[in-house]
Amino acid sequence: MPIESSPEFKTKKIFQKTMAKPTAKKKRVGAVKKISPAKKSVKNSKLPPIDSLDINEPTTKEPVIKSPIKNLNFEKQLTSIYEDNSGNMPNMKRIKVKKERPMLKFFSGLIIIVGLLAAVAWAGFFILPNTANFSEDKVSLQIKGPAQITLGATTTYAITYENNQATQLENAVLNITYPKGFLFVSSSLKAKNIGHNEWDIGIIKPNEKKTITIIGFTYQNEKEAESWRVFLTYQPQKYNYKAQKIATLSVKLTEFPFGLTVTGPKEAQANSDVEYTYKLENKNKAKVGLVYVKPTLDKNFYISTSSPTLDKNGRWPVDTSTTTAKNSYSFTIKGRYANTTQKQADMGADLIIVLPSDQSQTYILAQTKTSTNLSADSLTLSLNINDKSADFSAQPGDALVFKLSFKNGSIEELKNAQLELKIDAPSADNRSVMDWSNITDKYDGDITGAQLSSDIRRGNINWDKNKITKLSELIPNDTVEIQVNLPIRDISQFDLTKLKNYLIEASATLTYQNSARETKSLVSNPIKITINSDLEFETRATKSTTTNGQTHSIQWVLTNNFHELKDIKLTADLYGQADWKLNGIAPAGLASFNSSTKKITWTIDKMPLTTVNVLALPFTVTIQNPNPSQETLVSKVSLQAQDTVTGQTIQLTGEEIKL
Repeated sequence: MPIESSPEFKTKKIFQKTMAKPTAKKKRVGAVKKISPAKKSVKNSKLPPIDSLDINEPTTKEPVIKSPIKNLNFEKQLTSIYEDNSGNMPNMKRIKVKKERPMLKFFSGLIIIVGLLAAVAWAGFFILPNTANFSEDKVSLQIKGPAQITLGATTTYAITYENNQATQLENAVLNITYPKGFLFVSSSLKAKNIGHNEWDIGIIKPNEKKTITIIGFTYQNEKEAESWRVFLTYQPQKYNYKAQKIATLSVKLTEFPFGLTVTGPKEAQANSDVEYTYKLENKNKAKVGLVYVKPTLDKNFYISTSSPTLDKNGRWPVDTSTTTAKNSYSFTIKGRYANTTQKQADMGADLIIVLPSDQSQTYILAQTKTSTNLSADSLTLSLNINDKSADFSAQPGDALVFKLSFKNGSIEELKNAQLELKIDAPSADNRSVMDWSNITDKYDGDITGAQLSSDIRRGNINWDKNKITKLSELIPNDTVEIQVNLPIRDISQFDLTKLKNYLIEASATLTYQNSARETKSLVSNPIKITINSDLEFETRATKSTTTNGQTHSIQWVLTNNFHELKDIKLTADLYGQADWKLNGIAPAGLASFNSSTKKITWTIDKMPLTTVNVLALPFTVTIQNPNPSQETLVSKVSLQAQDTVTGQTIQLTGEEIKL
C-alpha cells in the first residue's frame, strides 16, 4: 500500500493541519468522548499504537519545544473520527480510492440534458398546439335564412363563420352545395368559380367573425325537400392537418301552386288513332313568369295533330304573369303508335319554368305520366333510312336511301291503296336543303312541295295504283317495297350558313279501303336526321428520295363550312423505323409525336366559321432503314370533333399512307 494511503500518514496530516491553526477555537482539554465497553476498542483494531507516530521528534538537532497538547488523548480523538454512529471501525484494508474523471461526467450530463430538452421541444411542437392552443369546437359555421319558401320568390341567406380562439386559421375555403332549384343571383363576396359556390377565404384571424350574404331565386320541385350544405375547410396555424366544419339548412315550399296531369286510353292498337289530354292547374293564379308544358312521347308514338299547336321545341307556352292568366289550361295531342312488339307505352309531360336571369336556362318543376297497353296490328308499314329505323345524324352532301316496306298480314283484301313519303327538311329562301333535282325512284312517284315555315319545307312523294299496280288490290300476305335515293345538298349547291334549322323528319303513310269500304290509314315509324357540320378530312402525301433516306411530305387537311366545331382531335400511328418532323408550326392547336408509342396527335380547341375554312398540318416522315416487307407508313387517321350547334360528336376516318 502506498504510504500516502496508509492510516498513519492520514493521521499525521490531520495532526499537522491541527497544529497549523493558531486561531482555532480553544476546546476543553480533557473533554474526551467516552467509549462504550460494548464498542470495539482501539487496542483491538489493527491501527498502530499512537505512541509510535513520534510526532514530537525533530528532523534536525534543534532545541526541543514541549508541545502544549502533549497531554491530549489522541487515540480517543482518532477513534471518534473513524468510528460510525454504531461505534464500529472501518476496515482500512478494504477502502479503495477511485480515480475520478470530471470531464467525462460533465459531457455525459450535458448530453442527457440536451436530449431531454429536445424531447420536450418535439413534444411541444406536436402536442401543445392540439391540446393547449387550438380547438375545433371554437370554430363555428352557421347558415341562416328562410326554411319555408315561396316558388319563384327572391330569398336571402347569410353564412357566418367565426374563429373564437387565439389560433389563426389558414388556407380557408368555403364551399356550398345549393338546394336543387336554387338560382344564384349575387353574393356579398365574389365567388372564385363560375358556379358561384366556392370562395377562397384565406386567413381567418384569431377571434374573427365574418358573414357572406347570398341572394337568389328558388324554383323547387313540389315533392322534394332540399337542403343547403356549407363546408368550411381550413388549417390551424402551425398545425399539420386540415379540419372541416359543416352547416346545413333544410328548405321546402310552403305551397306548390301548380298541378299537372295527363290522361289517355288504357288500351291502344298499333296504327289506330289515339288522343291524350294534358291539364295544367294554376292555383291562386300564381305569377312566376313563363312556363312550358312539354309532352314526353313514347318512342313509337307519332303525332298527327296538336291543339294548341306545339312550338318548334315541342312545347306549349303559358305566361303566368299576364292579366289574362287563368287557373286552368288544357292541351291535346292526337297520333298513332307504329306497329311494334312493344307491350306498353308511357306518355307523360314536364312542367318547365324559364329562369328570369337567363332565358336559355330552364328548370323542371313537375312531371307526370300515364301508361297505355299496346296490341300489334296485322298490317305493317316500316321505314328505314340508310338501313336505320331510328334517329341518326348526317352531313351536307350525304346520300340518303329511303326504304318503305308494307305487308298485309290480315285476312282481308285492301283496295285502292296509296303510299305517301313525307320529308320535312331545313330550308332557306324557300329552297330545301334536300337535293330534289337528283332524286332517283324506280316507280317515279309524284312529288309535291309546301313551305311550312320560313325555316322548314316539306316534300311529299305519292304512289298509287297508277305507279304501282299492286296497290289497286292487296291480298293477304302481299308486300310492297319502295326505295328512294335523295341526297342532301352540299356547300357548292346551297348556302348552308343561311340555315337556321338542322333537323330532317321523315315518315310514311298508307291509305286504303277495307272490305267494308271504309277508308283507313296506317303510319310508319318516324325517323329524325340531324344535319351536323360538313367537316371533311383529306390526307395529302408526296414521296422523294434523298441522301438522308426516303422522305414523305404529308398534310392533314380539315375543311368546315357549316357549324362551328370544338374539341377536335386527330390521331394516327407511324410504322417502322422513321423520324417525324413538323414543318413550321401548326395552323391551329397543338401537333405532337410520341416516339415511344409512335403516335401522331393533332388537337384543336375550336374551329370557328370564318373566311378561312381550311386548316392544313404539314409534317415530314423520313425512313432511315427501309423494311422491304413493310407496306404501310402511316395508319388510317381517326378524327373526332363536336358540333357546337347540334351538340353531337362527329367521327371520320382518313386514308392510310402506303409505301
